Amino acid sequence: MKLRTETDRANILHLISNVNLDKPKIVEIKDHEEKRSLDQNAIGHVWYNQISKELKEQTPLEVKCECKLTIGVPILRAENEDFRKMYDAAIRGNLTYEEKLEVMKYLPVTSLMSVKQKSRYLEHVQQTYARRGVILEFPEDEAYRPENMIGVNC
Repeated sequence: MKLRTETDRANILHLISNVNLDKPKIVEIKDHEEKRSLDQNAIGHVWYNQISKELKEQTPLEVKCECKLTIGVPILRAENEDFRKMYDAAIRGNLTYEEKLEVMKYLPVTSLMSVKQKSRYLEHVQQTYARRGVILEFPEDEAYRPENMIGVNC
């Protein structure tokens, strides 16, 4: 629940005043950080397609899953305690690399990132593939809108 106005504050206080106190509860309040933009999502999808076309080694979906695993997971593990606990308990030491790639088709990684995290993720993707000869740029063309992208939804 977002707290922006005095009405929001009153609603939260009312909600808290009605909580059953038979067991201890945890209440967390933190600053709201804007989620990533559609433009960041579109850029990622453009890049997955470009990498796939230029390297001819993987489908766009396979590129996306590899980026999520090798770049996105480390970012979230470092900055999101809940994600780290879940990933370490369920995936980290329990699955092969190939199985982890398969899990990336279904596990939210980049969708959990803030704007800043997704920016770092995209910059790391850019640097990683530049070392392999793929120059990824930040597009501004209408063709890069999410509704015009195909082949990488997971």
